[in-house]
Amino acid sequence: MTKLLVVGWDGASHNYLEEIQLDYYGSLQNQGKLLPEDVYKGIPIDSGTAWTTITTGTGVNEHGFLSINNVVKSKSFLNFTKSIAKLIPNRKLRTYAFYGPNKLFNLKDRTPRSQDVQYKRLWDYIDDSLTVSVPLTYPAWKHNGVMFSGIPAPKDGALPTSYPQSYEDYRKRINAYNYLGGKKTPLEESSKPNLQEYKDRIYELNEEAFQVVEELDEERDFQLIFGVFPIIDDLLHALDPEDNRDEIEAAYEWIDNRTQELVEKVNPDNVLILSDHGMMPAEESLNPNQYPGLEMDHDPMNGIWASNTDLELEEQKDVTPKILELFGKEFKKEKFEMEVEPDTEEFEDIKV
Repeated sequence: MTKLLVVGWDGASHNYLEEIQLDYYGSLQNQGKLLPEDVYKGIPIDSGTAWTTITTGTGVNEHGFLSINNVVKSKSFLNFTKSIAKLIPNRKLRTYAFYGPNKLFNLKDRTPRSQDVQYKRLWDYIDDSLTVSVPLTYPAWKHNGVMFSGIPAPKDGALPTSYPQSYEDYRKRINAYNYLGGKKTPLEESSKPNLQEYKDRIYELNEEAFQVVEELDEERDFQLIFGVFPIIDDLLHALDPEDNRDEIEAAYEWIDNRTQELVEKVNPDNVLILSDHGMMPAEESLNPNQYPGLEMDHDPMNGIWASNTDLELEEQKDVTPKILELFGKEFKKEKFEMEVEPDTEEFEDIKV
């Protein structure tokens, strides 16, 4: 039986990786850009949208996660606006034509929850898996493996953030990537409050996440490990692309070295590095929803994939079907109702 390690380098940019030399990433012979679907090739794609497409093999009009902060009211409206937007040749205008009307008229004031997605995630197909910090996977649900919910899951919620819940102490070590507790982040004000503490905590909690993966795999030897580590994304949001070039390169070197160490520890047959998007200077992104202290924003055209296996990936929706081929399983776009314990309607609206 094959063993696959998927390491999410959230925010890693293809164009930047072409400029620098990373030892482990450079050793992977199969590499390329990983792009979103056409309606997201114009302005920054939301991480929750991207990772949900990556892990379900479905488009935004099917899984319905337009935003990490709000669930959509109507998938029919998503389908309608997508069909219109696809006719527009200019990719920025195409994205605005799709995203704008849905942002204005088709969002509920409620944080998305995992049950809103009606399709299987990648790990629902696999017999024994470890899933760590994939965005928009709260609450955690029953499946054949171990799971820790990703952002915007609360540190302590009414619904389970781990499955099985007996593993919750491991997730608490990652602290839901809540770097500063109740303090303001550097993104919230142009004066960049608490910047150094923010940077230090990013490294600390990402390191903790890598350690959790290593410890749990030593205990259970999973067939699939799928972890998202947002060190690049979270740091670059607060770093000037010109003034902080050394710090940016150091972040890439850190996750490259840490990925190699993880590979040596868990000894997978196949390795896949993914990013949901790249990063670009904030003033170039044309994103109308920027924080005052934002330095870099999501670049939809510079996501990455790299592997020791030629998976022939092009778009985010290709990832789950191609991975299932490695496991000898068929991808079926079937409706799926997950089971969450305890069964309750309580839910905190966590805005990020």
